[in-house]
Amino acid sequence: MADEPLGAAVDPTIPPHQKITFNVTVRAVAAVAATAQRLGVSKTDVLNRAAILYDKVTEMEAQGGIIHVQMPGGSTYRLMLV
Repeated sequence: MADEPLGAAVDPTIPPHQKITFNVTVRAVAAVAATAQRLGVSKTDVLNRAAILYDKVTEMEAQGGIIHVQMPGGSTYRLMLV
């Protein structure tokens, strides 16, 4: 499982594409737009990647995992989703 790309294990009973509607904050809209522009991808891509990443991170946390981010200068930060 650790070597699978994000989203590799998908339930075959779920249709490959679904349209959903949800409410987001102004801050979230700005973050999605900024990320899409910075990466040169669509807002849909950003939201798809975010949902998959959130699923994997919360799954790892539920198993007792801790996620750290190391910056280029060597500083290390613990990533916590609240």
